[in-house]
Amino acid sequence: MAYVTALRLLREPGNVVEPRRILGFMGGPLLYNAALEVRALHALMHVSFVVSAALGWWPIMSPLPELPRLAPPLQMLYVLVLGAPMVVVAALITLAPTVLYPHYGAAPRLWGLDALADQRAGGAIMWVPGHVVFVIPFTLAFFRWAREERDDDSARPVGDPELSR
Repeated sequence: MAYVTALRLLREPGNVVEPRRILGFMGGPLLYNAALEVRALHALMHVSFVVSAALGWWPIMSPLPELPRLAPPLQMLYVLVLGAPMVVVAALITLAPTVLYPHYGAAPRLWGLDALADQRAGGAIMWVPGHVVFVIPFTLAFFRWAREERDDDSARPVGDPELSR
């Protein structure tokens, strides 16, 4: 049961969103370039991305009854907040006036794009198609919420005082 207590603490929205913001900054030039030079730091960065993602999606997809999923309206709000750090990072990458990652600036060009155009394309992909990942659970939570409300309304008898409020 100790794992349930630890997971309960880690899955609280405030405790999950903060590490995701911090991890968003790991994609910044200073840490990212360092990770390209130090193999252990690069591995640690990827492990932290995976752990953070698992904890981040837990309140939406929890399979454990001891740690139930958030209610659908809260899931919708949570998904919006969860995706916010990625918007900031993607915008910074896309709109940067210079190449942020010197390592990639020196890399061979495979598709005829210069380093800045390649960086901007990557940021745009992260920004726009990358957010489909957040639209899907938001939409599913919305329809789940609508279904629950419909089922709630159909369970009440006609003339129920709750309906006249």
